[in-house]
Amino acid sequence: MNLWLALFVIIAQQSPTQHPPGDTQVVKPAWTTMALGQAGEPFVATDDQGHVYVTGHIYNGSSSQAIFYASSDHGATFPTSHVFNGTCCDFQVHAGPAGIVYVSYLPSGDGVNLAVSSDFGASFSQDKTVLAGPLDREWIDTRNGNLDAVYSDGYIGGPVSKGVFFSTSANFGDTFTMKTRMDNEPSGTEAIDPMISCKANVILGGWLTSTDRNSIDAFRVSRSTDGGQTFQGHTTIFNVSKAIGDTQERWISGVLVSCPGQTYYTVFQNYALINVDGTDRKALLLYYRRSTDGGATWSAAKTVTPLSEIKDAIRHYQATKWTDDAAIWPYYIQHEPWVCIDPYGTLHVVWFDNRDGQNPNVMNSKWRVYHGQGRYDTDVWEKTDAISESFLCVQPNLDYISCAADSKYVYCAWIRRISQTSTGWSFSGDLFFSRRPVNAFKPIR
Repeated sequence: MNLWLALFVIIAQQSPTQHPPGDTQVVKPAWTTMALGQAGEPFVATDDQGHVYVTGHIYNGSSSQAIFYASSDHGATFPTSHVFNGTCCDFQVHAGPAGIVYVSYLPSGDGVNLAVSSDFGASFSQDKTVLAGPLDREWIDTRNGNLDAVYSDGYIGGPVSKGVFFSTSANFGDTFTMKTRMDNEPSGTEAIDPMISCKANVILGGWLTSTDRNSIDAFRVSRSTDGGQTFQGHTTIFNVSKAIGDTQERWISGVLVSCPGQTYYTVFQNYALINVDGTDRKALLLYYRRSTDGGATWSAAKTVTPLSEIKDAIRHYQATKWTDDAAIWPYYIQHEPWVCIDPYGTLHVVWFDNRDGQNPNVMNSKWRVYHGQGRYDTDVWEKTDAISESFLCVQPNLDYISCAADSKYVYCAWIRRISQTSTGWSFSGDLFFSRRPVNAFKPIR
């Protein structure tokens, strides 16, 4: 199975809760963090009724176990856990209505597996293969009582991708129907690592493209207004700035979130040259684009982090720099983004960040998990805050971290790499869960 992922997140549509008038700045309470054990590729979800779910897996090179944690007190404690055996990767947990919990993943063989709980994750009545074939990067979302799924048929490192496809289930994931192709990529260009974001009347699909079976060329989307029978309006969200840097397919490259009304956001990483004190500095930065018409058109790309903060981060990184060795990624990086929206209409983005700089005379850097936020209906994004303390490694764990939010807290599940000096891929490490109140915020206006 392919473990080189660029994952996309889909959050179900929520309606904003009205705030009283307030300042344009926010009061950001401190994050609290707990260790949950050893895992990789963490995912977090919430039903906004106090239930929070976290998944992760331990990959050993051929197969693995995966762990599921459940909390009924907004993540204060996680007394419930469940182990899945014979798994591979790409775990996702989705909180459905009335105690239903969906966990999708790639098993150690072909196909996509789906586990279903109807008692808030206390037990799972179903855990079986629901989609067959050499599939990769499954994603699920709910719409009008249906459970929708997307996946690629083929993947980098395995059979050549035949495209990215949409299927749907009307019986809580027991069986799936349809196999509609979302992309329209020509021969020689592979569509990989799909995503889906559902509204009642629009299904938005996305995928990455690659022509060399290694690096990413672009991120594209299409939309369906007939329940997934057809996808139209194919649009390029971004082309990778390869003249500046090379984005590997194994990195997360972009995420998508559904907002109230017909609004969508996509958050993605791309390379840029930023002029700091008269010198152009290479950086890998997070950007967003917004659609207010159900994904038919998109705004121009803007940085998630304010430019003044980006320049300060680059200055700080440069002040610590002692080597240009490519293995250490010798430039400022924001990567592996994730995005969610809380019921008040505030978007939350999390990512790995190396602004603390290089470790003196040691081949590694100081990394943290960072958080930024902005209103879904404006272009106002605030100065960011750190979720984690700094930790040392050459590069953080692949392939993703995640976040979720309800009416009380914003949550983040993330991994700290155990080895400080090894290079190459690492999918497992120390699993942490962090949360911070959202109801202490002043509204962004």
